[in-house]
Amino acid sequence: MRAYMRKFVLLTVALLALGPVRGQGEAFLTIECQENVKLPWGLYNLSVVDGRLYGCSAGMMMTDVQSGDYVWAMEPDTLLKRMHEGLQYVVRNPRDGRLYFCVAAEGGSQLFVRVKDKGWLARKNRRVTPRGWTDDINHPTFSADGNYMVFSSRGKGSLGGYDLWCSHWNGRIWETPVNMGVRVNTAGNEIHPTFYYDYLLFASDGLNDGRGYSICATHVRPNASSDMIIFDNYIVQRLPEPINSSVDDWEMVVDTAARCGYWISTRNGHEELFRFKGRLDGMMLQGTVTDHNGTPLGGANVVVTHEGRKIGSAQTRADGTYGLFVQPNVEGRLSIEKPDYFKKSYVFSSARVDDNALIAEMRYDVRLEALPLGTPLTYDSIFGTNAGTDLEPRRMEALTSVISFLRDNPEVEAHFTLECDQTTDQTFNILLTEQRISSLRTYVSSQLPTGTPIFFHNGTETGENTPSASRQNRLTVLLRHAE
Repeated sequence: MRAYMRKFVLLTVALLALGPVRGQGEAFLTIECQENVKLPWGLYNLSVVDGRLYGCSAGMMMTDVQSGDYVWAMEPDTLLKRMHEGLQYVVRNPRDGRLYFCVAAEGGSQLFVRVKDKGWLARKNRRVTPRGWTDDINHPTFSADGNYMVFSSRGKGSLGGYDLWCSHWNGRIWETPVNMGVRVNTAGNEIHPTFYYDYLLFASDGLNDGRGYSICATHVRPNASSDMIIFDNYIVQRLPEPINSSVDDWEMVVDTAARCGYWISTRNGHEELFRFKGRLDGMMLQGTVTDHNGTPLGGANVVVTHEGRKIGSAQTRADGTYGLFVQPNVEGRLSIEKPDYFKKSYVFSSARVDDNALIAEMRYDVRLEALPLGTPLTYDSIFGTNAGTDLEPRRMEALTSVISFLRDNPEVEAHFTLECDQTTDQTFNILLTEQRISSLRTYVSSQLPTGTPIFFHNGTETGENTPSASRQNRLTVLLRHAE
């Protein structure tokens, strides 16, 4: 039926702990292999019907064996075989609840609908042929209202290989399918479409830089009449890791009622069934953590908290990169820390501002400063102007690492020494420094618990006369163990 079918082998998979996306609470997406699932040879055309996972192998319909909501195996479903010889795919239309199914035929796959049901036994089947369509229909999927059907086909007008086509239900018949255009379709293959609310997920080997199949998504405007659909304007997103990998990922299907989905990946060198649990739409927090020399820092802890509660964490990889998936509309704090380095933290919001991307991306590249206890740290121009006495908000950020470290390490004391250029009036500069110390003491003290050992010194009183511009607003911070 399909030129893009892949050969499967019997295998046993192990649970894959994907650290960057595993977390606690609703804010994170859980992704894992389905443990001990033996995939039948040539499994394809995955679908979810009434909470069950279905597929086809060597002309035999397969269904899952579940314990709770966990898939343990795929085994033949003899009841489905009674519906029609050559049955290869089943899907339910949410508009009328009818079951649609594909049957192998010479020249391509044919689509049928069950007109009358009695359990899984069909009383009557009717061929579904959209207006003006004589070519094959593979893996059809329906929008949430059931009025749009998207399928894969080499139909007349294909841009190359298998393309995605869309047909609109006008209340009486399925209208002439429309090619979804050059933004969605390529000279390669676009296959396995499935709707996820207002998004269409599909697999493509033409949008993956020649690295095999990857899972993509595009936002489909809801409730548009067929003549208003302009697919060339759609923005297609290749979903980030760990949904995709550097090799083949395809056959994604979604069970929106159970908030989960399945797909097949070869990221571990062979075909495995993967499962996600949670909402796919959200925000991917990602970036690279380095030291002050730009060297990647592996093993740094990346933590996300919401209202003071830890909702997820990860560790940076050997190359310093990290990724955390956050559900939409979460207000939280992202913190990055590693022993012997200053901690960095950021306030973020995963509020969705652009529906074009199913998974938005927010990047935080972080440089962690080493903790040189006993070695002075220098900050220039934290007061902005030469005569300024108020800390500027954007310049206070320079002290964030120091304050966070002192908050987390109460046994460390800090000495803050302020200096001014003394080439002008020395008495004025001494008084100016005292005013700056007052502002600095107020700010730092407000950020730290009462009793934190912090000391402030006026370095202008003993400093040397020098015209160096770097001494205009210089702050030196010395951290050491409290005695």
